[in-house]
Amino acid sequence: MKALIAAFVLLPALAAAQITPPALPDGASKPAPSGKPHVCRNYPKAAIHAGAEGTTAIRFRIDEDGSVIDLTVLKSSGNRDLDDATLICASQWRYVPATLNGKPIAVDWQASANWSLHGYVPSLVGTTFTPKPEGDHSCTEHRKADGAAAPGTAILAFVIGTDGMPKDMTVKSSSGDAVFDAYAMRCVAGWRFDPAIKEGKPVDIAWGAEVSWTP
Repeated sequence: MKALIAAFVLLPALAAAQITPPALPDGASKPAPSGKPHVCRNYPKAAIHAGAEGTTAIRFRIDEDGSVIDLTVLKSSGNRDLDDATLICASQWRYVPATLNGKPIAVDWQASANWSLHGYVPSLVGTTFTPKPEGDHSCTEHRKADGAAAPGTAILAFVIGTDGMPKDMTVKSSSGDAVFDAYAMRCVAGWRFDPAIKEGKPVDIAWGAEVSWTP
């Protein structure tokens, strides 16, 4: 069974949501995250080029159906792009709603996203040309064992060298399947890039990829 796709992406860091909930009505249960993980993966490119980091705190309302509405910035990161990215990201979150006397209720909620480059893409600032894929950047040969649970998404971090070849590869976030993680690393190690250019010369640059199982 061939059922795998891969896409290369810039991965400075994941901005994980830190929850600081306001008080709930007496007797109400807390809402719980559901669906996709409540992390923000799309680090704005403008913020990366500016070397911007920071924490954006937001306030929103979790409706009776678990959707997120009425989002506002409670405390800015100091960078408009990071603040906007946090609002867009959080608007896609879903929750198991809070309940009171067995019935779903809408509640006010708060969260923050810590945007940090963590040493990733330090050479991106000031580059005049970022890496571009060369050849086929797909992974289509992995076969899931019969009866095994479908793996999730493997997030890999690596460096694109001046020769356009990936190196120093690590698994930043496991798919939950070690065999799949290993396959993803082998596949991405075979990708090739036109290298990043800075001041007219090729430079090493930190990069990343998400490799996802898609049945």
